[in-house]
Amino acid sequence: MPILDSKTVEEEGLLHTARLMLISARTAPKSGGLDDVLTLIVLGKEKDALADEMDKIAEERKISGFKRDAENLRNSEATVLIGIRGDRSFSLNCGACGYETCGEFDQVEKKEGLDFMGPNCIFKILYL
Repeated sequence: MPILDSKTVEEEGLLHTARLMLISARTAPKSGGLDDVLTLIVLGKEKDALADEMDKIAEERKISGFKRDAENLRNSEATVLIGIRGDRSFSLNCGACGYETCGEFDQVEKKEGLDFMGPNCIFKILYL
């Protein structure tokens, strides 16, 4: 019987759990049943680069929480990122995006903000 050391087993278990988290995000109920979910597992030097960017934001914007979270990220083996394509309307004409109709929202030029493209459909964001 082979011997599995704890470091190897923990790394395998962590990656397996991260994969299950991505599957859970993909199969979760979504606004109108439309799959606009984006997911990633980030490891190694890419994860550390993400932490470096968080440190940069913390300094530029004087947000201490970003500094703390960057350190937490560095101390983690992996991170799971879950996002949504919020630039697609839900066709309810609710006005929460700032436009009277979804048709107006769909036609407006989406612009890069400090952190996000916008505007975004609130139903997409709420039901991620």
